[in-house]
Amino acid sequence: MINSETSTNANMASVLNFDALPVEKMKLDTPPLEEIIKALNSRLKKNFAVVSAEVVDCPDLTQEPFNLAAKGLNGNVSILDIGGPPYLLPLVQREKVYDMRTIPKVIGEKEVFLIGAGAGPWRRFGTNCEMIVNLVLNENEVKIPSSRISRMVEGSDKPKLEVLPDTETTCSLLANLHCSRGEPGKVIKVHCKKRTGELNFPVAIRDALSEAFPNQVIGVGGVFVIVNGKAKQHVMPDFSKTPILDDDGVNEWLKFFEMSAPLSAVGTLVSQDPDLDLRVIHFHSFGKCEGGHYHYDTTPEDVEYLAYFSLGRTLYRLDRPKSDSKVGFDCTCVLFLVIMDTTTARVENLNVEKINLKVPSLQDISKALSDGFAKNFAVVDIDVVECPDLTLPPYNLASKGMGGDPAVVQVGDPTNFININYKLYDFRDVPKTLGVNSSHMFGAGGNCWSSCGYFGEMCANVNVKDDQVQNFTKDVLTEDKTLSGIKVKPVDVNETRFSVIGNLFSSRGLPGKVIRISCKQRTGKDDFPTTIVNSLNSVFTDPIALGVVFLLKNGKAEVHVAPETPEKPFKNSDDLMKWFLLPIVSPPYVAVGTVLTRNPPGWGVQTYHFHGCNDKEGGHFHFDVTPDQVEYEAYVAPAEILCTIDKAQKPLSLFDYEL
Repeated sequence: MINSETSTNANMASVLNFDALPVEKMKLDTPPLEEIIKALNSRLKKNFAVVSAEVVDCPDLTQEPFNLAAKGLNGNVSILDIGGPPYLLPLVQREKVYDMRTIPKVIGEKEVFLIGAGAGPWRRFGTNCEMIVNLVLNENEVKIPSSRISRMVEGSDKPKLEVLPDTETTCSLLANLHCSRGEPGKVIKVHCKKRTGELNFPVAIRDALSEAFPNQVIGVGGVFVIVNGKAKQHVMPDFSKTPILDDDGVNEWLKFFEMSAPLSAVGTLVSQDPDLDLRVIHFHSFGKCEGGHYHYDTTPEDVEYLAYFSLGRTLYRLDRPKSDSKVGFDCTCVLFLVIMDTTTARVENLNVEKINLKVPSLQDISKALSDGFAKNFAVVDIDVVECPDLTLPPYNLASKGMGGDPAVVQVGDPTNFININYKLYDFRDVPKTLGVNSSHMFGAGGNCWSSCGYFGEMCANVNVKDDQVQNFTKDVLTEDKTLSGIKVKPVDVNETRFSVIGNLFSSRGLPGKVIRISCKQRTGKDDFPTTIVNSLNSVFTDPIALGVVFLLKNGKAEVHVAPETPEKPFKNSDDLMKWFLLPIVSPPYVAVGTVLTRNPPGWGVQTYHFHGCNDKEGGHFHFDVTPDQVEYEAYVAPAEILCTIDKAQKPLSLFDYEL
């Protein structure tokens, strides 16, 4: 029997030998490498601008930038899934410390080359840590030590990367390893640059294999290098002393870092889980002085991946936990994938829906509004008027009027925000979609966070003519996550982008007839936008879409401002409202946005969405909070066209569209 004590931990309890633990074994599917290459070349193009997959002779992987312990990835290749997250969560099972010297005996080899991701030898350092497995060993010794650990050090907010000595042969709790003889031979080379999609590199590969070979279980392992760009990675702190019960708890416990190329990542992925409770993707990476658990790249425009993989012939499931918990198993690597992609989604790659609306006369709309507002405000004056010059204070819009090819357009979808998918869109795509060469757009949406570094509320106010942009938009955001830190910032006049969602009214900005609303002293329970919706729905059965600019002349109103970029999805509307900052704003507060009285069947346009500001404060309009003093003035124009760009495939269920 192997002496299971490490030389530095002779006084500790014995580590576990794999030949004395439950082992499940199955044969993996191994399609011809040419078929694998064909699947990758066709499907990875959905996610990267530059894609090349080919079968090549394996280069010497001991050289830069790979720095592996053996030259190749071939020779009786196996995929090993050891332990699992249930040994870490909700509380650690410290006895799960494994001696990797017993792996050769389990798989019938004298010597093996191991690379992959796991939890490190906590006994050596007295703390939990990430392990980057990279070594050649036999049942007696580590012949080529090149494994590393990354750990948090007391008194420092940065992780420490260390190379393990040849005396260290243990891993803890869980590991996903590629096992081979380290021989040369044919391998899969994948080279990708400039991520254009939402999937990280290994997820995109796994999805390609799952789609191309739906009835096969394919195990892949090896190394990929982030040649250029940066990546978000985590490092586990010491074991939690309180139970971690869900993935939200995991996210709060982990320590996250952005790390820079070059980074060499080792690990495995499996195209399907054959009911063995596998960690289907798991990669850890290391650089010169930092390392951790790979999540995704954070610089999609600049990122470049170079990978070499081989296919496993056998899958070994070692010491499978007797737990049904899936906490920590997420194939996006525990953290919910926050998509902060600086690639702008363009309309030619997005779904578009467009319908012509039945527009009642301005007089009929005005009468319906007059009747409805009289039920909710003490003083009401609503009529059809010539549009004033809206470029003048207090409105300060980019065009004088609201006439000419009027349309209400929703770009993106509320689910982008709920699912923390911070897509970027381009204002220039709106007139293209509507078939016009010029457009004045105003409305509410997410700002271009990639320009200013902060997510915030956008008060859109933009002219586009012949693909040229004049942007007079203002952003409302906070740089320090506090109410006192809220600022109103003009965007760059040439900025073309916004994010997540935009509810925009588009017209040629021409003078003409509009509806003017003047009301004060709210006596009912409905806020200003809701009164518009309810007034029109009580009279008209067809959808009516409106562009609205309104001025809070007197009184005060509650608004919200996003305090930061969230890193996990919201469970419900209460969860979301607790997250928002909720300042109270004072006059003069000018808000721009859109109203849709009812959605056509199958559509998911927000019922209303207004963002506003003055010189010092602003945000997403909720309701006035001083009904006795409140006074509004608004100008309203109906749209002839309703359009969506990049509408969500699944309807929003947890949140009201009015939120």
